[in-house]
Amino acid sequence: MAGPNISVGVDEFTLVLQSTSINDMELNEWGEKVGDMLMDFLGKSRIEVLFGPLEQAIGKLQAGYTYGLTYADKPWHFMIAWHDTYVKMGVCVRFSAYAYASYKQAYKEKYQTELNIATFLRMIQSDKYTTRLSRIDLTADYFDYPDPVISGKYLAPDSIYNRLLDGIYKIKNHKEKSTIKTFSAIHKDGAYETFYAGTKKGKTDGFLRCYDKKEEQIQTHGFRFQEAEKYKSWVRFEAVFKHNYAHQISDQLLKKSTNGNYIIQTEADLQQAIAKHIVDKYCFYDMEKDEPETFSEDLAAIAAGAQVDALSRPNARDNSLQQSINYLRTNSGLFSTFYKVYVIWGVTGEKKLLEHLEEQYAKFRDKEAPEKPDIQNWLWKHYSSLYNTNLEDSF
Repeated sequence: MAGPNISVGVDEFTLVLQSTSINDMELNEWGEKVGDMLMDFLGKSRIEVLFGPLEQAIGKLQAGYTYGLTYADKPWHFMIAWHDTYVKMGVCVRFSAYAYASYKQAYKEKYQTELNIATFLRMIQSDKYTTRLSRIDLTADYFDYPDPVISGKYLAPDSIYNRLLDGIYKIKNHKEKSTIKTFSAIHKDGAYETFYAGTKKGKTDGFLRCYDKKEEQIQTHGFRFQEAEKYKSWVRFEAVFKHNYAHQISDQLLKKSTNGNYIIQTEADLQQAIAKHIVDKYCFYDMEKDEPETFSEDLAAIAAGAQVDALSRPNARDNSLQQSINYLRTNSGLFSTFYKVYVIWGVTGEKKLLEHLEEQYAKFRDKEAPEKPDIQNWLWKHYSSLYNTNLEDSF
């Protein structure tokens, strides 16, 4: 048996395909577009070549979707789902960890080619749809890794979490800031077997789960059961990246340099990127030494040389003018309010509402806006770059 080691990888992920002609599409064309997108995706991914025809999903679908295709007879979960009328929800493709592992293994056996998340995304690119991750779980597995504090003990979620509670450890990001305020844990038989850093609720961009992977596989007789039996200890750090963070990872996996080559070319490049994203957001610091704990340092060593930028959360008050206009049009409820007024009071009602808003805006423009720091800061940053452009370009 090998000594202590760390392995990084991808657990599960969810992908959304959006039609490239969505802006010009009538609702009655959506069914045909879905068919075209599915045909292209299934052809490029070769899912049905490997596992046979998909069947209609009966029962629970991805949240918010109304139709789905799946494999009901498989021990793993794979689903393609779409909504019959909400076109902007696109086509959702979800691989569970087991499904993704099975897919990679079947692909390798049939085509003698190794797949990873980067090569998979590139393989399924199409002129009929765009691709973007909406969730991806990145993992760092510590096998037979020693506890950095107690000699003769292995790393364990219980000891790590207790040190977080006691203030011995803090989790910091790549800017050495402690931004995580929410912690929770599952306590069983006198120990914390799983803990979470960050909130899982709402529209969070991500959170960290740390748990005893060996025990989980043995208890559930999971698909990595035999592997789990080889180790005395197996602790997993699972960083869940969603929404904006997942979108950025999509872009990085598909990004090319000026010479036309992908930024992430080799398996080593991908390993570095995965390690970087985990340790950038969730680096455990020993507060007595004021330095990263050894298990985070070792993960950072894998990340060394990564050619990807740190994931960033855009400042909600620094949106582009185009984003602000699009928000007013699509998400603020402005247009739906006008339509409600139109149905009840007609065009005359619409005009009265518009006049009322113009009057209220004039008061805001002349008295309130000059006193608002967020508006003035935005203007200070963007005025010179936008002054000589056409306003219509932001529509």
